[in-house]
Amino acid sequence: MYKTYTNMEENKENKENKEDVTCKPVKKKKISCHFCNKKLKITEHFKCNCGNYYCSKHMNRHSHNCTFDVKSKKKEELEKNNPKMGLKKGLITC
Repeated sequence: MYKTYTNMEENKENKENKEDVTCKPVKKKKISCHFCNKKLKITEHFKCNCGNYYCSKHMNRHSHNCTFDVKSKKKEELEKNNPKMGLKKGLITC
């Protein structure tokens, strides 16, 4: 009437049952315009310096009221790549 199992037999049955369960594939989230929420295709989206994706209508900085400061970023980049050279005494002769 009742089935009696040893620990090994129970483990085998549990493993078999777990293998039968299939997982659903994870879908990627569709990219949409951060300003108008329009769903974008692979070729239509543009990533701004502020880190958001926009459609062709809102890709310009003034179209989506971007707060990213390009001027200060470029200034920091120039200072990093072009260090100041120190002035050595004795090189200048009049």
